[in-house]
Amino acid sequence: MRSEEHRSPISLNGPWHFCMDPDGKKADDVVTGNPSFAWRKVIVPCDIAHACPEQPFYEGPCWFRRDLRISEAMRNKRVVLHFEAVNYISVIFVNGNFVGRNIHGFLPFEFDISEYVQYDVPNELVVMTDHRREHGELPSKFAWKNVGGIIRDVFYYVTDEAYIEDIRIQAALDGETSVAIRVDGKIPSGAQIRVELFEEDFRKQIAAHTCVAQANQTVTFHPDSIMLWSPEIPNLYRCKVCLTGNGINDAKETAFGYRLLEAKGDQILLNGKPYFLKGYNYHEDNVETGGAVCREISEADLRVMKESGANIIRCHYPHDRHVLDLADKLGLIGIAEIPLHAMYYRFDLLEHLGFNYDAKKARLRLNQVFLNAREMISLLMKRDWNHPSVCIWSVSNESNEEESVVCEINDALLQYVKDLDPGRLCTHVSMHAFITEENIDQVYQYDDVICLNIYPTVGRRLGERNLDRDMPDVQKIDRDAINWLKLHYPEKPVIITEFGYMTDRPFDGIISEDIQCECISTEFPVIRECAQGALVWLYADHPWPPTLISHGCDLSTYGLFRRDRTPKKAAEVYRQLLRDEGVTERQNES
Repeated sequence: MRSEEHRSPISLNGPWHFCMDPDGKKADDVVTGNPSFAWRKVIVPCDIAHACPEQPFYEGPCWFRRDLRISEAMRNKRVVLHFEAVNYISVIFVNGNFVGRNIHGFLPFEFDISEYVQYDVPNELVVMTDHRREHGELPSKFAWKNVGGIIRDVFYYVTDEAYIEDIRIQAALDGETSVAIRVDGKIPSGAQIRVELFEEDFRKQIAAHTCVAQANQTVTFHPDSIMLWSPEIPNLYRCKVCLTGNGINDAKETAFGYRLLEAKGDQILLNGKPYFLKGYNYHEDNVETGGAVCREISEADLRVMKESGANIIRCHYPHDRHVLDLADKLGLIGIAEIPLHAMYYRFDLLEHLGFNYDAKKARLRLNQVFLNAREMISLLMKRDWNHPSVCIWSVSNESNEEESVVCEINDALLQYVKDLDPGRLCTHVSMHAFITEENIDQVYQYDDVICLNIYPTVGRRLGERNLDRDMPDVQKIDRDAINWLKLHYPEKPVIITEFGYMTDRPFDGIISEDIQCECISTEFPVIRECAQGALVWLYADHPWPPTLISHGCDLSTYGLFRRDRTPKKAAEVYRQLLRDEGVTERQNES
């Protein structure tokens, strides 16, 4: 069997059986295969809101079931069951046998199911999911509607006893390319590793090396010439690693690129030149599939962003790996973030939003929060390491830095990320523009860049204001906030990772889209003048959780596009701002 046949995924997407289990009492019937048990049919990937549309806000245990058939030719091989993402807690059974458990939503996981399967007969695969969130877990239930279910691809693949577990590439601007390879399993005597580097789409081999296979080894190349990756010219390369010999045959490949995003003084540099970051925040959500992956829509979204003049996107949680593949190909820098949101936030605000929040218990949970976050960021980094588009790691969003214990957790996570990957920038995203003098020195001490979310227009009754009088006030708030941070951290660039305005506010009436346009067109020039990056919140509207629907609607309507991708007026306004910015950059370069 060729290595390509070993690694080729056999899809388990498509029709599955589904049921909710709000009381948690259906496990015996499901796992033992009770023939009288009532199921409904769903198409995986799917989120729970689409699986049971009659209860769109249901949170709790659910069951998914389907058969899988494995060829007799796969006997004595490793049969690996792979999930790209299941939210959030999941428990896997094969033929009634417990296989494993996973707690990290939005990220891939897999299990060797060889000992549980039979060949050339149907095998029963059962998945229990539970997307309830408790305070202190990742993600919090504070910011967006909870998304449960098998939300991305499911497949299985086959390898020999020894197999390539991971490839990790370091690609320097001078062309030095280090390929770190990890092989798991018992490596037979005489097995070899061959590493090959190619131009994109395997058009031309640029380097190759063969050596004796080991569990861990690094092969370093110095190609004669390389082309750098950038949003303007997203040059990609491919690395293929083969493990062969004495009955072993495995192969794995990955794309990569040569680029470097740096923080030098108060500037952002890309490949050694000053660079202004401009783009969008993005939720993996749409009307058709909700929070489950839809690659056609995500590809269309990213192409619209790129065409508008954007060079960066940010996601609150790990998105489908196809989004990153597209970012690599199209040329979009990515801020990759774990969903550690609103860590230990203001108790009065949480109580106002209807949360039953115990301050003492919250402090006790923070240790587990840190452990969960550290494991999740390491899994994210492992998955996304080779993507040239991923240039910044973010460890949290809008946490309460006024509490010293929160700063300690952010600092510990940042130092952990720096130890794992000193070649990329890392940060946490704050919404505190004016930290007190007592706290300011500790809030950003380990961040490579300062990332700030700021909304000077939110909460004001803009429909009743005098626009000519108030917009200068908004500009002053933005300018003062950025300059305050630059005063205390003169050697660190500032990026405004969120700014914007929500439409459809009742007191704004029919002019809400006009106000959104005005806010964006007023704030962007100030951010461009004072900071090193601007990312609008948000590309498209997305659902809010029930606790936030009190804002007046069931959607967060900050999007420049509606949830069905109908553009609002601000979509064209922002597009023009980004494209005009591109013209200015080219004129400056010339």
